[in-house]
Amino acid sequence: MDTLQLQFNHETTVFHKYRILKELATIPSLSVCVALTAVSLYISFLRSWVAKVLLEVTPLFEFFVRASVDAYVD
Repeated sequence: MDTLQLQFNHETTVFHKYRILKELATIPSLSVCVALTAVSLYISFLRSWVAKVLLEVTPLFEFFVRASVDAYVD
């Protein structure tokens, strides 16, 4: 092989490596995907936990509101 052909092969290889790296940079890494999944699961857990707490606390709140209104009316 002559020098010109070797230089062309090298430049083509460098170009393809750069293109592959550029495409990989646009794809979120695995750690970012895992982090987003963890945050999503944590948010859904918090939502279900808050809903459960509200369902348990609402009757107590209603009881105290009724008792205070009854005490105020009497």
